Amino acid sequence: MSKLPRVSECPASAALPQVEGTDSEYVRVGREFHEFARRCQEFGRADALARVPEDMRYFCESVPETLAYDGAGTEIFCEVAVMLDLKLDKAAVIGYNIGRQYPRAESYQIMGSADLVIVEADRVVVVDYKTGNGYVPSPEKNWQMRALAYALCKIHDKGRALCRIVRVSEDGTVQWI
Repeated sequence: MSKLPRVSECPASAALPQVEGTDSEYVRVGREFHEFARRCQEFGRADALARVPEDMRYFCESVPETLAYDGAGTEIFCEVAVMLDLKLDKAAVIGYNIGRQYPRAESYQIMGSADLVIVEADRVVVVDYKTGNGYVPSPEKNWQMRALAYALCKIHDKGRALCRIVRVSEDGTVQWI
């Protein structure tokens, strides 16, 4: 699902050859931050900081404790991998914390992961953490978030979703979008 924003802006890009598996410093920082955010939710900030690689600690320490969603969630899940079956109009959780190691999909199935999912009484809240300064469409125009929200509403039998992007800049400033 992470390619949906690009493909929605430039459909022809889906047919072009793609470079996979390139690990830049930005990719590593994003990956480590996602793991830190997950551990904050599951184990608390102190434990999460203790497990951050030394060269990333300055960045994670600068992130305020308000990283976590402060709404009234009844259930909170981190790194939720989902499958949306467009043929059957059904969705399912395929795992937690699996990275991007999705099972093989049929042409009518879309796989994706939500960084944080909060199930409230009347809606699902989908949170996507972003590091760096790259362009990210707003939640209402972001096809990745829209597809995740649709799938998660089906999974949790909810009729509404709220999508939020948490932008974490290099100085640790957190902005909820």
